Amino acid sequence: MDPVNLEMLKQAANAARDGDYENARELVSSVLANDEENVRAWLMLARLSESDDEKRMALTTVLNLAPGNERAQKMLNVLDATSMDTSDDIVPGVSRRQFQLLAGGLIGLVLVLLLIVIFVNSRQSTAESNAANTELAFTQSAQRAAAFGTEIAQSTGDAQTQAAAQITQAWLTEITPTPSATFTPSLTPTATPTDTRPSALPPVDLGLTGIIAAWSQETSSQRDNLALVTFPANANGAAQRTLMGELEGKWVSLSPDGQVVLYSVSERSGDEMSMAGVDGSDRRFGINALNAVGASLPETGRFSPDGSQYAFTAQVANGTTELFLMTLPVDLTQLLVPTALPPDQDPPPSPFSAVQLTVDDTGNYSFPSFSPDGSQIVVVREDISEDNPGVDLAIITVGNRTRTVLTNDRNARVESHVTWSPTGNLIVYSAVDEGSETHDLYLVSTDGNILPDPLAPSPADDVYPQYSPDGRYLAFSSNRAADYNIFVVDMSTRELIAQLTDQDRPIFMGDWVDPVSVATPEATTEP
Repeated sequence: MDPVNLEMLKQAANAARDGDYENARELVSSVLANDEENVRAWLMLARLSESDDEKRMALTTVLNLAPGNERAQKMLNVLDATSMDTSDDIVPGVSRRQFQLLAGGLIGLVLVLLLIVIFVNSRQSTAESNAANTELAFTQSAQRAAAFGTEIAQSTGDAQTQAAAQITQAWLTEITPTPSATFTPSLTPTATPTDTRPSALPPVDLGLTGIIAAWSQETSSQRDNLALVTFPANANGAAQRTLMGELEGKWVSLSPDGQVVLYSVSERSGDEMSMAGVDGSDRRFGINALNAVGASLPETGRFSPDGSQYAFTAQVANGTTELFLMTLPVDLTQLLVPTALPPDQDPPPSPFSAVQLTVDDTGNYSFPSFSPDGSQIVVVREDISEDNPGVDLAIITVGNRTRTVLTNDRNARVESHVTWSPTGNLIVYSAVDEGSETHDLYLVSTDGNILPDPLAPSPADDVYPQYSPDGRYLAFSSNRAADYNIFVVDMSTRELIAQLTDQDRPIFMGDWVDPVSVATPEATTEP
């Protein structure tokens, strides 16, 4: 990046941090006047813009310039998901939503009166017509269910390629199939007269253990930062989720003991990394581990399996986003600052320090995930070189900081949202294939063999996969049932078996830990 433009962006970030948004916007606009393809400037403009239309224009420009930019895609997804709930007033004091409810109520009242009249005058003919329509509806539903079942049977019966056979063998060496003896997924829709969304999977007791953390839109005003929540893995997440106090953010990661959460917070000046107790009572905002290494705007991050380290990505002086590793003390709770700290008491000094694992002038890194022993980190790498741009997965060895290419399909398949199995050598990631607009979930072994067919395929957008602590299950977010909710795949069969949440606002999968268990490799089994 041109040094002059880089300096103006730094000044814009400082101005926004001080609340001088007008000056910040002017500086960003000056950068764009000099370099209209500056992705970092367009992202900052999206944060500084006050109107949804301006935000959408800036984010769309980012995605046109850098199709693999996950930060812009996430911001745009949240913006689109909330736009219908925040329309302007139809008349002063009456919002569009209120007007729709009022109009709907009046129309409903008229329809009820009309139905009463029709019922009184033609009771017999109406009953006969309703009976015929009901019979037709059941017949059509049965035909759709049968066709759906046939499609699934055909798709699961296709011959596997050589790559599929290789990765399936790796998969069998670490996971013992344990099909439930009491549950068979049903293809017959359950009648839900008050809900027109696609029917959810039937509730079942899978015996899931541990705690799931997520970020969830609780109010229509929440945009870049959503409410941080937890819920037991064996419970209905929509009914039993617990707010982490008043914490809001994204990219949430839980410590292995489930007591501390590290997460990213979007500010107009950029992202900040914060830490808090899971109840939100004690916290530490703006962790300053980056000051010593000259980085800023920390983004996606993840705890190591033993909780002694935290891997995250952040921007450096040349404008690229690099991978960092932060060493953590044994007891993280001792570092948290009470929310109600007396005004005359200064917070304890920050003990955090970070080292930069990648030095890459042509790459941007995101979504790190540790290997089971913590010695390696799989990460999404966007190559921004002019001669061979594209997005792929890479493995970084912590000890010698070497990079190993894991996938090499460039922009034919844009990878993101990666998670490493806690029991072995398999990695799951979400990706968008060329020509598609939605993510699917794919399985790859650490030696680069990719299962050609996606996990639990559907036309929906499947994102943010996360293994269960024992490696038997995979949770992810998907909009396959109206808005984004959390679903579960059995990794021994690679089939969708449960829907953990069922809410009408988006909720995104963050992390899954079990403080009382440790994952161990499973024995080899026959197919």
